[in-house]
Amino acid sequence: MNLAAISLLALAIAVTLSCTTKINVGILSMALAWIIGVYLAGRPFSEIAAGFPTGLFLTLVGVTLLFTQAKVNGTLDKIAHRAVQSCGGSLTLIPVMFFFLAFVFGSIGPGSVASAALIGPMAMTVAAQIGIPAFPMAIMVANGANSASLSPIGPTGIIVNSIFEKMGMPAVPWWNYFIVFVAHAIVAFIGYGVCSADGESSRRPGPALMHAGRVLAERAGRPLKCKTRPTARCPTATCTTPCAHFNGGTGSRLA
Repeated sequence: MNLAAISLLALAIAVTLSCTTKINVGILSMALAWIIGVYLAGRPFSEIAAGFPTGLFLTLVGVTLLFTQAKVNGTLDKIAHRAVQSCGGSLTLIPVMFFFLAFVFGSIGPGSVASAALIGPMAMTVAAQIGIPAFPMAIMVANGANSASLSPIGPTGIIVNSIFEKMGMPAVPWWNYFIVFVAHAIVAFIGYGVCSADGESSRRPGPALMHAGRVLAERAGRPLKCKTRPTARCPTATCTTPCAHFNGGTGSRLA
């Protein structure tokens, strides 16, 4: 077996173990590179160590550390909660807000995977509390996070742009970033629109849904609004209490 095949086998082993165990795939990969390069290929250790991307490593560590500090001190949680409150209890706007929230968090450093891991649980919790189906919410969060995958200061974007430079190709990091964002935004909003058209995102709000929506609206300082005109059963277009218009099952939706 030649060295190329052995290297591919080692890569497959590292990926498999990273998915099935808690082994740090970075340390494992460096150990495999040392074994294959020094003992099988007969190369000096200095030559193997020269292939380690020191600049990329320091960039990723610095960005990740900064993002971790923002997470630990509660900054990111406050931003997320403020963003939810700014929707004023609107069931239509909340998934859209989570799309852009995942996009922003993924763009400022941690990357798409970390952004989805951070925003996903929060988005699913909010969806369950106010009655939004999980599938359209997942579409918005996943595509929002992935739309930031080629951020010039994100892990994936840094790796891709460094590969472009090594290949001698023109570096267009911001253009790649924009194109990926547009592609995922199109997919996300089309998917969300299809789910809404199917009625999944417009189910009739019951008392529990109204209560959760009112809580969000009160925190944001904005009342819930009916989409229908005032009627005898609902004399005002602005509902701040669970009136008969909603509890009577007329099928009205939140604005």
